[in-house]
Amino acid sequence: MSEAPIPASRIRLGNGLTLVVEEQHHAPVVALQAWVHVGSADEPEAVAGIAHVHEHMLFKGTAKRGVGEIARTVEGGGGEINAWTSYDQTVYHLVQTATELDVGLDILSDVLCASAFDAGELGRELEVVLEEIRRAEDMPARRVTNALFRQAFQVHPYGRPVIGTAATVAALTRERILEFYRRHYRPDRVTLVVVGDVVTAAVVAAVQRHFGDWIASGLAPESARAVEPAIETPRIQVLFESVKEARLAVSWHLPPIKHPDIAAVDALAVILGHGDSSRLTAEVRHRRELVNDIYAYAYTPRDPGLFMVGAGLKAEKARAALAATLSEIERVRRVGVSRDELDKARMVILSEAAYQRETVQGEARKLGFFEVVAGDFAFEARYAERLRALGVDDIRAAARRYLHAAPALVVQAPEGTAGLEPAVLAAAVAAGFEARTSAQVKHRSAGALAVTKVELASGATLLVQRQEGPAVAVRAAALGGLRHENAASCGTAGLFAATWGRATRALSPEAFAERTALLGGSISTFAGRNTVGVRGEFVRDAADEGMALFLEALLSSVVTDDDLDRERAVALERIKNRHDNPAGVAFEVFAKALYPNHPYGLRLIGTETSLASLTVADLIAVRERFLTSSRLVLAVVGDVDVDRVVDRFALRLEVEPSPDLPAVSSPDPRPAAPIRERYPLDKQQAHVIIGGLGTTIGDDDRYALEVLTAILSGQSGRLFLDLRDQQSLAYSISSSSVEGCDPGHWLVHVGTSPDKVTRAIDGVRAHLARISNEPVSAEELARAKRYLIGTHAIDLQRAGSRAMLMALGERYGLGYQDYSRYADRIGAISAARLCDAAKHYFAPAAQVEVVVGPAAALADSGASR
Repeated sequence: MSEAPIPASRIRLGNGLTLVVEEQHHAPVVALQAWVHVGSADEPEAVAGIAHVHEHMLFKGTAKRGVGEIARTVEGGGGEINAWTSYDQTVYHLVQTATELDVGLDILSDVLCASAFDAGELGRELEVVLEEIRRAEDMPARRVTNALFRQAFQVHPYGRPVIGTAATVAALTRERILEFYRRHYRPDRVTLVVVGDVVTAAVVAAVQRHFGDWIASGLAPESARAVEPAIETPRIQVLFESVKEARLAVSWHLPPIKHPDIAAVDALAVILGHGDSSRLTAEVRHRRELVNDIYAYAYTPRDPGLFMVGAGLKAEKARAALAATLSEIERVRRVGVSRDELDKARMVILSEAAYQRETVQGEARKLGFFEVVAGDFAFEARYAERLRALGVDDIRAAARRYLHAAPALVVQAPEGTAGLEPAVLAAAVAAGFEARTSAQVKHRSAGALAVTKVELASGATLLVQRQEGPAVAVRAAALGGLRHENAASCGTAGLFAATWGRATRALSPEAFAERTALLGGSISTFAGRNTVGVRGEFVRDAADEGMALFLEALLSSVVTDDDLDRERAVALERIKNRHDNPAGVAFEVFAKALYPNHPYGLRLIGTETSLASLTVADLIAVRERFLTSSRLVLAVVGDVDVDRVVDRFALRLEVEPSPDLPAVSSPDPRPAAPIRERYPLDKQQAHVIIGGLGTTIGDDDRYALEVLTAILSGQSGRLFLDLRDQQSLAYSISSSSVEGCDPGHWLVHVGTSPDKVTRAIDGVRAHLARISNEPVSAEELARAKRYLIGTHAIDLQRAGSRAMLMALGERYGLGYQDYSRYADRIGAISAARLCDAAKHYFAPAAQVEVVVGPAAALADSGASR
């Protein structure tokens, strides 16, 4: 039985630094987060983006650590390190094993107090940040968000992008960076949060040792932020751009997070646009079929924030969708909401907070946010009290107070779209606001990892792991998915996942979604390359009812022609819009080249032709063929009564027919010669993939490939340090391997400028050749192993992760406990084994090389096939 968390405590050091510590002893890990009280909203406009650049530079060496050494040290100890910049703060965060606490504190103090700010490194990092800005400009949704914030905040600095602009970033100098550092990086403007398997007194002593001598500079923080005036008439902007899918985003000003109305505003956002039972999803998406997706969200930072509603849709439906959205908001303003809706919203908000506490890094982020942004980490408890005390009249009052007829509005539409002039949209805004057991058990045994394994009379296998925690996770998995499809049927499993588990014989889609939300949970269907199944998660107190609903969704879902037509239309839109995601296009081209005859080369979402012929009967056949009881493995993880779980599943899962599965195509052989594919796409970045065939789920070579990709990838990996940090050839670079029931793949992906494609390709190939012919050092091998083992342990904190790994391991024939052997298998990989694996899998003659990007990039790197 694990110890309960010890309440957090706040300690103020003599130099002004604030320390927040919370002891949690359920896992041997610790999260360290340094919250610096400065963000992009504290920058002068002329140096917009400097806080974000500064965040990058703090990883570029210190007085005692060279470039890349920080990430190497953390990842070498099995941990993770990263940072983020927001409008109000910059956060440097680590999660690692608890034994590495002192190392982590030493790294954070070194980063915050003694960064080198090397001029050469600054030049290279500015190139990387400029790549990041160009990457953002290739993302339609990001452009909409930036435009919305510019409309909503025309005076306040929240209207500027956090990462700045190409012009302001390119103009930054080392002198300006140092001035920013001296002005804002001071102990009295830093909150250090430590959560995990620690002792508070020891943490305080260690923090005093590492940070106690840090003295603030004489520079004072810059002047107060400008105050945004109220919006008196709608602020409207239309973006006619080279996109396939239209987007609309509408927002209203909100008070800052400490305002007493915020609990009501958050509940209003859930009622309007969170999940399938929400007002906007039920009315605008499902009933009126005006949008592909829709959401509502309350953004509540330190200063006044935004209530936002956004949707993706066809351009010709934009006016109708806007009017319908605002009409539904007006209905809440006039009539209010039901008690059931409020109860559901309350449960959703409280359950999300509970799930965040499942990991030390999640709890640390909560404590840091409330301490820095709200001024007191205990604010969350006061917020929860307000939330529990809300009545339906409070929700209506919040809607009337904040969601008025003068919003900020941005619409993004394909070039040449007619009928979306600002005056027309203003009329739509006005129109919207004017509207309204035992016999079923064959065998039961207690096994490793405190798991009860049950073979049911129906043929299903049930695994139950009782473990304390706030959440209960359920998974049902069977073989299926893309591997059992062909060119004529691809997309069937994907559409099955989009439609199954949303309604039952007893519950309409709205009633099903509402009931799920009231349980503080979620139920969804998944389909991948090798498997198909259903997943569910619930808060502990609602687990019994949640599992009953899960079984109804698994076995008794109802799909109508309207459901199929709606989701097929969404899938067809996504197929049409896939060029908006050039990295996804690159992988699509890669998969098709690597698997010319095998289903792994098909798109999971399908094609226009394959989707056109699908019927409801085809979707029901997926359940009747793949998800029959005898083919199911079910896993339940959480604080449950094992006997009650066994009884519930045993009585519900009955013997049923199991038709033969479709034949699977034979695996494609390794390419006999290198394959080069070029795909023209008019974007600012080019995307390069170099890869080849990998291995299968049951082959031990998968562990060698994981170690190889860990050495190549990550912030301390060879590719990152050389091609990104040293040569500034890319903003994003990664390597990965994916195994399957049939041979999977390995790949290296690079997002780069068109003029750097050839150098990037040459650089990747050089690294692949080097790792194939030169044994890695003992230190590098050990660091990669520690990183993989450490991140695996971090992932296992969540009940859902363990449930899925148990179900898949058992279904693949490896045993439910296979995931627990991961560390031993990674640990057994030798340098010689890596060389052998690299020579085999990375052989140049069997590689596929793909470049997707503008014509200049393709011409540079070779002609199209």
